[in-house]
Amino acid sequence: MLNQNQAPIYEGLVKLRKKRIVPFDVPGHKRGRGNPELVELLGEKCVGIDVNSMKPLDNLGHPISIIRDAEELAAEAFGAAHAFLMIGGTTSSVQTMILSTCKAGDKIILPRNVHKSAINALVLCGAIPIYIEMSVDPKIGIALGLENDRVAQAIKDHPDAKAILINNPTYYGICSDLKGANRDGSRCRNESLSRRGSRCSSPLYR
Repeated sequence: MLNQNQAPIYEGLVKLRKKRIVPFDVPGHKRGRGNPELVELLGEKCVGIDVNSMKPLDNLGHPISIIRDAEELAAEAFGAAHAFLMIGGTTSSVQTMILSTCKAGDKIILPRNVHKSAINALVLCGAIPIYIEMSVDPKIGIALGLENDRVAQAIKDHPDAKAILINNPTYYGICSDLKGANRDGSRCRNESLSRRGSRCSSPLYR
């Protein structure tokens, strides 16, 4: 039985290190033996568990052990049905959400200050952006959070939209009212908007 006091991936790495397996694959520093300068910079404990994906450590493409356990714990912590660990930063996560939800010609509602990774995903899949203009703080000149009444209006104007993507938080640390957006959106469409991303900076609803 999993609990939130566990850290499956870290615990798996520690167990692997204790087995003293000789590495013949990447990374090239061979747990620090091949690059003492890196050990001096990052520390022996850090480089000692910097290893490639191998059977005892599960596989991100098809997790069945420690990565799966970590994803289940993350989903529980975020209150989500599922959570998926990603590599490549938030960019790959945002693009995966959009590409798995939208196809050519589909509409997606998103804020005007959306990250360029989302724009790249729209180019790749051919989805049509429905932009929501953002209010700007007059003193500091940055866009504020997505206003729920504008989300609701966008849904009314485009009831055939497949998804809503929200920057949360923005690069300036501005958060939107996700619960309110979900509630108001549900009222507009008479159905629940399901969250597709929890840990990414841009949750996606459809």
